[in-house]
Amino acid sequence: MQRSCGNEGDTPPRSLGGGDRLRSSLRGGEWGGGATPHQALLPPPVSTAPHFLYQQKCECSFANGTGGEVCYLERYFYGRQEFVRFDSRRGWFEAVTELGEPIAQNWNSQKDLMDYERAQVNTLCRYNYGVMETGQMVGRTVEPLVKISPTKGDPLAHHTLLICTAAGYYPPAIDIKWLKNGQEQTQGVGYDDEIQNADWTYQYQVMLETVPQRGDVYACQVEHKSVKEPISVQWEPQTSDSAKSKVWTGAVGAILGLVFVAVGLYLYLKSRKGEGLEGTPQLTLPAPGSCWLEKHFLQPRPSFLSVEEAKCKE
Repeated sequence: MQRSCGNEGDTPPRSLGGGDRLRSSLRGGEWGGGATPHQALLPPPVSTAPHFLYQQKCECSFANGTGGEVCYLERYFYGRQEFVRFDSRRGWFEAVTELGEPIAQNWNSQKDLMDYERAQVNTLCRYNYGVMETGQMVGRTVEPLVKISPTKGDPLAHHTLLICTAAGYYPPAIDIKWLKNGQEQTQGVGYDDEIQNADWTYQYQVMLETVPQRGDVYACQVEHKSVKEPISVQWEPQTSDSAKSKVWTGAVGAILGLVFVAVGLYLYLKSRKGEGLEGTPQLTLPAPGSCWLEKHFLQPRPSFLSVEEAKCKE
């Protein structure tokens, strides 16, 4: 948990007011004036810098919720540089730069102020942790949505880049692995930065550069606090729509070609057969009752034939 406040103006102020006004000034960015016993000096005006920035950050860190160590850290910045801080593990203000030395000495000499700072571990950190647990901010989990995206239109092309995206998960920290035919891949793997979305969820991408072959099975395996078992999404290289269209076009063309060849061959053979019949000598038979018919097709008759019949027989 972090809280910050700042102030910006045309020229840097030289001093801060004292007492309670000193604390409210540093916490709320309100500047006071006049010399007091609790005067805290800031850097002298810099003519080349028309603006200044004063910032305070309050941070709470937890180990295993409130059951472990809870730390409170209060930090002060001027011109983007930290100059003094309070760490609850030490219990007093420490100067980070030379600018912070007189300020740390001044604040450490104020008993009420030190009691207030040392109590922040309970009054700010532990208290607000309980509030966030009630409001489901602590312990909230959202399952990631996982998808695989190839970067080329034809996945069978040389060196395809596969991108596994896990999006919309909470809390942060997620583990993504690439598997090829059940084996974890370590070569050609690239990792992107974890990005926080506007709704406090996160997204993360892991890329795999590979040369997929037909029959390979790729899997993106995701492990996250929101799921008990790893989420696995598979991807297999397939022929693209354009390639499929070309294959179908070729197949149809081949079938039509075979049909035309078969029809042409049939007509050719039929015409050759007709020409062969027309060129073959035809058998001419004599008229019924002729000697030739009787000689070749009639059975022999008895010897008592007539003279005409004998002549036919000869």
